[in-house]
Amino acid sequence: MQLLIDLATMAVMFPGGIPATDLSLVRGDKIPLRVTLLDEGAPVTPSGVRPALAVKTALGDETLVLAATNLEPVDDALGPAYVGSLSVNTTQLIEAMGSAASIDLIGEVVLIAGDGSQRTSSLIRVTVRQDIMPADVIPPEDVLADWSALVADALAAQLPDALKDAGVELEARNRAIHLVQREMPPTPGPSSEATHSLGETRYWPGICPTAAA
Repeated sequence: MQLLIDLATMAVMFPGGIPATDLSLVRGDKIPLRVTLLDEGAPVTPSGVRPALAVKTALGDETLVLAATNLEPVDDALGPAYVGSLSVNTTQLIEAMGSAASIDLIGEVVLIAGDGSQRTSSLIRVTVRQDIMPADVIPPEDVLADWSALVADALAAQLPDALKDAGVELEARNRAIHLVQREMPPTPGPSSEATHSLGETRYWPGICPTAAA
């Protein structure tokens, strides 16, 4: 699955400029994911920026049921982008679906900048239906519970190459993790979550759900 994000408007599109307003997924799948950021139509991978796909039951709900936070920057034949995967088999999804044949969720792409600030994309309606296989055939996975390490990676990515060559990147990253965990702003309440506008900068300390291994 490939998603394109216009950095000016934070609109989400499929290849060809088709608005990505709806996604249909099957529980139990693991989907290859490619996120391309567009700056005036050209694909870019801004320094220190990391995208993540977050899916939850409702806009004001801080607990996610699906998330793709493992996206890594690449520059291949298709151009610069971020690639990874999305597991549609988490404990949160199983709990939310119960015995229902399908469930409607809300998704958005979140961009984390090197300073820890976040921008959110336009909303995507995500429909997940039950697999035809029994629920216990494929065990659910574990997904990271918070993304302070993701922010720390973005901070460490801004180190000068000379410092990286000197071998201090790992130490700086570890310090960044402690800094992010200590200084991250308070979590906004549900009311502020429900009224955010497109492209708004906000913080999601609990962005990533946990799924069982």
